[in-house]
Amino acid sequence: YTLLKFTPDLTLRSSFGYDLINQKNNFYSGRDLNALSADQKGVADIFSNMEYYWQFENYLTYNKQFGADHRITALAGLSWQKRYWENYFAAAENFIDDFWGWHNLGVGTTLRTPSSSDQWWTLNSYFGRVNYSFKNRYLFTATGRYDGSSKFGANNKYAFFPSAAVAWNIAEEEFLKSNRLVSNLKIRASVGRTGNQEIGQYASQQFLGTGNVLLDGRRQTAIWRSSFGNPDLKWEYTDQVDVGLEVGLLNGRVDFMADVYTKTTKNLLLNAPIPWSTGLGSVTQNIGSVRNQGLELTLNTRNVATENFNWSTNFNFATNRNRILQLGVNNDDIFPGPWFLGQTNILRVGQPVGSFWGYRRLGTWSSAEADEAAKFNRRPGDLKWEDLNKDGKIDGSDETIIGRAYPKWTMNLANTVQWKNFDFTLDIRFVYGVN
Repeated sequence: YTLLKFTPDLTLRSSFGYDLINQKNNFYSGRDLNALSADQKGVADIFSNMEYYWQFENYLTYNKQFGADHRITALAGLSWQKRYWENYFAAAENFIDDFWGWHNLGVGTTLRTPSSSDQWWTLNSYFGRVNYSFKNRYLFTATGRYDGSSKFGANNKYAFFPSAAVAWNIAEEEFLKSNRLVSNLKIRASVGRTGNQEIGQYASQQFLGTGNVLLDGRRQTAIWRSSFGNPDLKWEYTDQVDVGLEVGLLNGRVDFMADVYTKTTKNLLLNAPIPWSTGLGSVTQNIGSVRNQGLELTLNTRNVATENFNWSTNFNFATNRNRILQLGVNNDDIFPGPWFLGQTNILRVGQPVGSFWGYRRLGTWSSAEADEAAKFNRRPGDLKWEDLNKDGKIDGSDETIIGRAYPKWTMNLANTVQWKNFDFTLDIRFVYGVN
């Protein structure tokens, strides 16, 4: 990095970072190694992977005190990032001798299908921020970001994300400056928008998949459409409003913070289901919105503070209410996966994100219920599922929302005791509302 100081108030910091990874794995399993390759009479493969990432950032900062009451800090900057990776794999079987190992794949008379791939993404960001303080009592902040991502459609790569915040440091007012009880008292509020680009590299583009088929006894290459792409794909964004209170008592021995927030995420980046008659099951789209509303409380106390003995307590409480507001034009359910046990998760309007989907379990069938269990092709001891539609069978129409992944509230209580060079911490955590 470099740091240039043009004047006492104006500085420029430029930094550059670079990561490089080169990997190459050579493997050979001998002709007589029964557990791995005896049937193939030797297996050799070579895998190579190369990755690089670089980031270039520049910050121009102006920090100026005007008289005794006014201070302005202004920042303008840009950030450029790029990540690229590529790999290849080649393998062969059926060697006449173990002499060559992986050094000469051509000796193997059976060649596996080679593979290779490469991907990249870039992110350009331009941003600015202005902080203004009047008598260290009234604080104002305004920020703006203009971000462009290669992951989105040609007409929607860039988006603007503004934010603003105000705070009143009441403790600096004349009527509180000499107060021995209140050492800090601040009210703050903020509003802003943030963006999300965490999807695959080429979701906005159409792709062709390849494979092998046998035609007339010969292996041929097959090509099909593997994704529809979406040229209108754009940034997912979240609008948030936050109001907070900070209170410090007894010269910092008691600190309390409270925050109330509401945030709505729109243009969700989701794999929306489409009819299987199209040849594919989903396409990445900007659909739907989600709302989160919550409360966060923090209390820190220094109960005892002496030269050799200290005891402090930390208490945190947080609650969040999450609800899906919209999912596409028709608000159809979306099953985002994973599918290792079938459709275990669901996104449904009116329900929270992270809802579990499946059969409602009622325990197991008892011996006294043997006749009834037989109607469902079950026996005593088997799992008993609820027949929601009362049609005398258990099938997909009996699946429903059976739980939630995220708690209704969490709480943490920690006590730390220090005596000379020894310390002890008791940390108790509470979670409620996960089922």
